[in-house]
Amino acid sequence: NQLYSLALSGVILTMIQFERLDKFNIIKIKDYLTNYGGEFCDLSVGVKYMWRDDFKIDFAIFNHTLIMKESCPDYENAFYYPLGEDVEGALEKIEEYAKQNFLPLKFCCIDNNTAITLNERYHSVCVCNDRDWSDYIYDAQKFKTYSGKKFSGQRNHVNKFTKLYPNYKFKVIEKSDFARIAQFLDEFNNKTEFLRWSEAVEQQKVFDLVENMFELDQVGGLLEVDGKVVSFSVGEIINDTLIIHIEKALTKYEGVYPTMAKEFAIHFATKGVAYINREED
Repeated sequence: NQLYSLALSGVILTMIQFERLDKFNIIKIKDYLTNYGGEFCDLSVGVKYMWRDDFKIDFAIFNHTLIMKESCPDYENAFYYPLGEDVEGALEKIEEYAKQNFLPLKFCCIDNNTAITLNERYHSVCVCNDRDWSDYIYDAQKFKTYSGKKFSGQRNHVNKFTKLYPNYKFKVIEKSDFARIAQFLDEFNNKTEFLRWSEAVEQQKVFDLVENMFELDQVGGLLEVDGKVVSFSVGEIINDTLIIHIEKALTKYEGVYPTMAKEFAIHFATKGVAYINREED
């Protein structure tokens, strides 16, 4: 347990001692995210690895339970709901830490049920939702076939792509493909105008995740047209959810994005995967 003692008015208290998450110690929280995460993309190894410099995570392990505290441009010192065996004990440690450091008690990346639980615990809370950062969750089986009226646009784009490029191929990424992906990213970055700060910053992080994808248990695939990489995608499977972390394509190949998304789902949304999380889509 990462704890240390603090003397206040003659009383000995145990306070959480946090460690800053980086690319070298992410292995310490990997199993907690894999076993208890998945509902949010924020509770995944890929997101935590890619965005560690912008969404700074301090973490501690208490009684086989992961406690995370996040600071970013929008807020500071917001806690994640604990992941592990002793949620009640971890919540008490979070409350102690907030009191001893004179911090307002804030939580981030919570679902509706957790919001209800926190409201029952603290009685007076304010719940805020930023739609721009909401995750988009899809039924995996419907997404793999683009069935139904909701996906009619995607079906049309896929039909156009397959008609224009009938010889396209989907390939599962291997380490030998890394150099080709780097070349693809050079072309993609040169031809893309990034409108949001997160889009521009993301480009600096994409290949870092690609190079370390196998050590981080990520899955990936690429689309080829006449042997040329025109799209690639990387994600991970946590419990019953396939989370899409990266999806890049050359838009001059009409219909390439929905084709990539469908092929990726077909190949990886298997073995009990019921949902596809496309992050902010």
